[in-house]
Amino acid sequence: MSRHKFSFEIAYSVVILIGLAILLVSCAVRGNVSTVPPTLQPIAPGTLPLMVTSTVVLSQPSVPTETVKPESTPTRISIIATVMDTSLSARIIMLEEPVDGFSVVALTEDTKLSSLDGSPVELKDFQRGVQIRAIGRPGSSGALLAEQIILLSRK
Repeated sequence: MSRHKFSFEIAYSVVILIGLAILLVSCAVRGNVSTVPPTLQPIAPGTLPLMVTSTVVLSQPSVPTETVKPESTPTRISIIATVMDTSLSARIIMLEEPVDGFSVVALTEDTKLSSLDGSPVELKDFQRGVQIRAIGRPGSSGALLAEQIILLSRK
């Protein structure tokens, strides 16, 4: 057997194994571990001189498990912080110091901006050094997804 053909056979076997692993993991993630859909075509015997075989044993848990449903909406959080910088284009407010694990306040199109007396303000009013109260829900990467931001002090 030529070296090139042998390398091809190994690469082909590796690809098959990776495909099987992805298929088994996707079935396990969906909770459907009892049946694996037949998505791979069988290989005729003798077509590959090098075959790698693996056996995966999936078993049902012996103890019944309880399904815990996640909360439908995350808890609302209110923080008071000092503005370090504001990005008008990205619609985010960076905080001077993290507060309760949040270092960024991200605005959505529904975020309400107001001053302490309730009058409307614009994002450009949130300049370095001003105090804010941000109310919202936890986002990813240390961001608070703001429903409302109140400008507590003006510079």
